[in-house]
Formats: sequence, structure tokens, C-alpha cells
Amino acid sequence: MMSYNSSLIKNMALLDCFQSDDDEYGIGDFSTMTGQPESTIQRLVNTMEFMGLIIQNPKSKKYRLSLRLLRIHTALRYTPQWLDQTKKELAWLQGKTHETVNLGIRVGSELEYLAKVDTDRLLRPNFILGKRYPLWCTGLGRCLLSHLSKEEIQDIMEYIPACPEGQIQPSFEHLYTTIQQARTQGYYLDDEEFSLGLYCIAAPVFASPGKVVAAVSVSVPKARITPESRADMLQCTLVATTRISELYKEIMQF
Repeated sequence: MMSYNSSLIKNMALLDCFQSDDDEYGIGDFSTMTGQPESTIQRLVNTMEFMGLIIQNPKSKKYRLSLRLLRIHTALRYTPQWLDQTKKELAWLQGKTHETVNLGIRVGSELEYLAKVDTDRLLRPNFILGKRYPLWCTGLGRCLLSHLSKEEIQDIMEYIPACPEGQIQPSFEHLYTTIQQARTQGYYLDDEEFSLGLYCIAAPVFASPGKVVAAVSVSVPKARITPESRADMLQCTLVATTRISELYKEIMQF
């Protein structure tokens, strides 16, 4: 196993609980959400409060994000520009495929939906921006893991949250085989693995060779998939992810 600072990982897990700056959580809430014992949570919270990352509401005795994180947000220069340009590519891809297009990133052991362009068809998937899923659940997740080492993937799997209702976590060897498939092909085809009746075509976005920073998918009700439409959607997805990767390198000055 690789050497990591476990305390930092646990602290980041607490920060990841917050979806907005009006969220408030107590020690018990953090414990439930992260699976860590309350004694551990209390030490982490004390440290984060000391560092000025969170602040306690004296009325509710719960914690929320502090203004220190506002400085980090307002200091961002390149990321908003890249995301704006990427959304144009997602819109292009949606126009070509006429299906729902998603952009996802890895947040620890989870996938978070960062942007999407919905189809105007009546039958469509219902992904929620900001919602997170275990990485192994989706084609996007497999693409986000596709260029990590086996050792790194094993380490990430240690922090995988509980399975969504109705899903069973596959064995590590099965998961690793599918991740290697995504790496070899340069894309992943999720055939009802994430949700019954849903087909997903996903491909990674690169910051540099071998460094995946995001992934894009086209999500389609399986009833609308044909061999011809699948081939066309895959080709368009690969074109879009190539352009989004180039945008990342250009805007982020990689």
C-alpha cells in the first residue's frame, strides 16, 4: 500500500460533507456521513476549527464552513474559465447525440456531477448536480480511475462509502478488470451497470498524458440504443473529450 496522511484524508472527508455554505452538521452528523467514530470526529473538528476552516454556530452547536474558504474560492482564476468553455463542448455533444451529457470529477472515493446538459426527450435520466456516487457505480467513475495504479485504486476503495440502495459492490478484481478495460479502450460502455434500463458512454478528460482530471458521459435509455447510434455517440464523445482536454491544457497553462 502507498503511504498517505490518513488524518488529512479524514479531514477532507468532513469538508466534502458540505454542499453549500449554509449546511450545518454536528459531531453525530459527521460520524453518520463518514462512518468515523465520534471520538475521531471530535478531534478532527477541533483541528479544523483551530485552523479556521469551519466555525461553530453558538445557537445550534453545529459547524459550518468558515470565511477562510471564501478566499480560496474567490482566488480561482482559471477553473471558472475552463468550466465555461467545457459547458460549450457539452452543449455541442448534446446537440450531436440528442441525449443527456454529463461532466464528472473525482472527490476522494466518489464521483460528483459537475455539469450536465439534459435531453429534451421525455424519457431521460435524472442526475442531480452536486450529487455523489461511489466511483465503482458508473462508467464515469471507471474512467476517472482508469489511469491510476492498482495500488492507488485499492487505497481509494478503502474509503468507498456505503452502496446505493439496490446495488451490490463488485469484487475488487472484477472492478479492476473493468477499469483496465476503460484504460485500454480509452472509454467505457456502461450497459445497465449503474441503473436498470440506462446505457452510458463515458470517456476521460486529461490534464496531461496519464493524468485524468474529469470524465464526460452520454447517458441514454437503453431502449434508444442501436449499434449505429452507439458508434456515432462514442465517436462524438471522444471528439468532445479530446477538445475539453486541450482546453484544460491551454487555459490551465499545463
